Amino acid sequence: MDDLKPDILGKFTTHLNSALTYAAELALELKNKYVNPEHLLFGLAETKGGVAFELLRKTGVKLDTLRDLISVRNEPIFKPGQSLALTDVKFSLPAKRALEKAVLISSNYQHKYVGTEHLFAGLLEITDPTLEQIMTENGLNAKEAKRQLVTVLKNTSKFPDLSGFFDEHAEPNQLEELAVAPGAPGRP
Repeated sequence: MDDLKPDILGKFTTHLNSALTYAAELALELKNKYVNPEHLLFGLAETKGGVAFELLRKTGVKLDTLRDLISVRNEPIFKPGQSLALTDVKFSLPAKRALEKAVLISSNYQHKYVGTEHLFAGLLEITDPTLEQIMTENGLNAKEAKRQLVTVLKNTSKFPDLSGFFDEHAEPNQLEELAVAPGAPGRP
């Protein structure tokens, strides 16, 4: 992540930041020196509320199975008893490639943020034999996941950018009026 510019990092959603943290924590727990693509997939599957979490859940990916598949392929780098911190864990080149793809995908769809759906799409775009094997063994159909992701990304692109919609000096009652649905009690 050291290679990413602060303006790009500022576009990461809280769900994406959580997924990256979960990925790094798993790598650390397994005594890996690097966060690999499979750790990123785990982070996405762990991040409740993220778009990727919902897509992974719908495809039948099980978090415990995913963790087990990653653990079996794990080759600890750090020695037992060695004191470790999250800052000791770095992103591998394939993981960085997936993050770069996520940023590009977000840009291609003209999204003003980078979310879990973009990272999931980025993971599906890179070639990583370990990740591919783990996805297959967990029952994840990459073609179907890509199809669903494209639908999500296209539909998300249709939402207008509402960030400038509300004037920071708007009166609270004006905001409340906007929040009340037409036809609701107290609304014509």
